Amino acid sequence: MRRGTGTEAAAALLVGLVIVTLGSALVDPGRTQPYFRTSSYVNDASGARALHEILRACGLRPERLLAPPAALADTHRTLVVAAPSEPFTAEDAEQLFDWVAAGGRAVIVAAKAAPPLRPSYHAPLLARLGLRARSRSVGSRAATVAPGAGIDSAADIGWPAAQVLDDAPAPTPDPRAGEPRTLLRTRSHTLAVALPYGDAGGEIVVLSDESLLTNAELRKADNAVVVVAILTARASDEGRVVFDEYHHGFRPEGASEGLYTQAAAMLVTTWPGRAVLLLLGAWFVMLAGRGVRLGAPLPDAPPPRRRLSEHADALGHLLEKARARSAALRVLAAGVRRVVAPRAGLPTSLPPGVFRERLAASPAHGAQKLAEVLGEAERLAPSRDADVARAARRLAQARRDYLHGDVHRGC
Repeated sequence: MRRGTGTEAAAALLVGLVIVTLGSALVDPGRTQPYFRTSSYVNDASGARALHEILRACGLRPERLLAPPAALADTHRTLVVAAPSEPFTAEDAEQLFDWVAAGGRAVIVAAKAAPPLRPSYHAPLLARLGLRARSRSVGSRAATVAPGAGIDSAADIGWPAAQVLDDAPAPTPDPRAGEPRTLLRTRSHTLAVALPYGDAGGEIVVLSDESLLTNAELRKADNAVVVVAILTARASDEGRVVFDEYHHGFRPEGASEGLYTQAAAMLVTTWPGRAVLLLLGAWFVMLAGRGVRLGAPLPDAPPPRRRLSEHADALGHLLEKARARSAALRVLAAGVRRVVAPRAGLPTSLPPGVFRERLAASPAHGAQKLAEVLGEAERLAPSRDADVARAARRLAQARRDYLHGDVHRGC
């Protein structure tokens, strides 16, 4: 395999592996592939399908939102935005906060992102409230209910929260947001808060980590009781809880559209995606440079002609093996006649004897000597290779003297 072909094959393999890896992680999963979205449609460990079914079993009325927040019918309900895996546009964010300010209630759940496989776009929403979710600086500690949270203080909470809530580094909270009230905490960190929003009775609850709602953790200790109490804390909602599935890529016509759209968007919004685009661009540039861009393909180049020295060497070996010493001398003599004929003004088609006679009659220096040596070589019947070599040296010397003059005499 040529070096260039091997390089092309390695580049193609690398690009294929990257595309297959990203595609398998981002597109619609199969039966054995984990699904990382905290969605009420998902039965995997990180999904929230169990919470949806628990609310139904309690006689409540959970719903799913498959459109932007503006599509919410009224404000008498609680909207759960659990670790959104698609970003909120500026318009969607305004619609969400305007809906809460008009009297709605939202539960915003943060998550520890691991892009590109598991993004979470909660940070801009929390920043508007002057909050952020950050990783814990100490080991996991037991969560407890804060006084006045409206939750049974004796509840046993098994929440392995990977993040805690803190003030944003440069807080510029929305003026409609009130002071946060702690709901759940550890001895040194806050895990859940509630804050009034707007003048119409709106409220926003923020959870630092989505694991409390997931299928894997909801069944532990009293987690289910605590979560249901948080979601149904406002009596005027009458148990109407809405899960935001629009920002998990789900649409009324099917779930695949949003997933493919996000996969395509990640090609330009993440460094692995940009690396894939860079490799693809370099690949196409190389193909364009190596391809035929105009006209038909060029014909194959003819095989290179062998040098005359190779022909002479092969012929000499052949004559040597055949012990054709006389024939070798005749070939050498014919070659000399062909070389000196233009200088002597004689045609190469003359018989050897006539050629010698006319050459001997020439007044040019060395002509008579060359004619004499030619005659000796053509008449010689050598019995040894040494005789052939001696005659060949004399022919070469006489030819040089005739063509280039006698160097010893300064001619």
